[in-house]
Amino acid sequence: MGFGSSVIGTVRAQYNFPAGADPGHIPHNQSIACFSSSERAYHKALSTYGNAGFKDNQIVRLELDCEKGTLTLFIDYIQQPVYVSGIKEKMRFIV
Repeated sequence: MGFGSSVIGTVRAQYNFPAGADPGHIPHNQSIACFSSSERAYHKALSTYGNAGFKDNQIVRLELDCEKGTLTLFIDYIQQPVYVSGIKEKMRFIV
């Protein structure tokens, strides 16, 4: 991801995500579902544009629906159009 982007998302519960690691690089990108402040959604090494970017002092919230296997981003209470699907395992939140 790099380029100074902030990231919020989830990582597989059993994955040891090192502090300071870039979630966009191998092998970390295989175990993560996240959204960046630069308008991208990432899941298993794939990235998609379509959400608004976020910045300091905005309310950023994630909703993980374990039954549907989806991760949805909200920025200032507005649901973003691009979400992650296909999450079928235990996850931890990361910021």
